[in-house]
Amino acid sequence: MTSKIIDHRNKIWQKYDESVQQQKELSSYSSQFSASNISQNIPPLTGTETPPDELAAAVWQLKQESEKISRSKAKIEQYQSEIAATRNQFFAVVGITILLAVIVLFSLFGK
Repeated sequence: MTSKIIDHRNKIWQKYDESVQQQKELSSYSSQFSASNISQNIPPLTGTETPPDELAAAVWQLKQESEKISRSKAKIEQYQSEIAATRNQFFAVVGITILLAVIVLFSLFGK
């Protein structure tokens, strides 16, 4: 009987420790998400609806969303660098074309 109580107590403390760790992790994501859509009627994320399980599910979903945001930012940065490279190539081609046109005009009318 005593061992069951001790085991139960250990499980409770273990879940508490996990929840504290998840809360810290959740706090680390707070700067990435706006608080403007806060709702008091949030549907449960798990079937058990216990705070530790709900917190774990929320942290997991935030990780997924954060990774998605990071991938999107990387793609945007890649596209921006490709656009900049294309723009530089365009101006180089236009510059060379203008220079060649000036040389041709100078050689035709310069004599």
